[in-house]
Amino acid sequence: YWHLDLTQTGPGVIVADITGCPELESEQFDAIISVDVFEHIDRPWLAAAEITRLLKPGGFTYHSTLFSWRYHPCPIDYWRYTPEALTSLF
Repeated sequence: YWHLDLTQTGPGVIVADITGCPELESEQFDAIISVDVFEHIDRPWLAAAEITRLLKPGGFTYHSTLFSWRYHPCPIDYWRYTPEALTSLF
């Protein structure tokens, strides 16, 4: 189990930006999961491509994000998604 974040937040944390992680090898993860993250990514199409690159063939990815919710900068709030938008990204 690994956790990716922009800053060191504890043990087992990979410090990186999911829109580009050249320090991580391709096809090394069996699963990649994000919950309430994609609304905070400025270029989500790059994140989707990077997640696809990082997954092993046949890997599993799950993403839950907001559609209707208040503005919540943490640090920045960029997007809202429909199911079709997430399908389009991936």
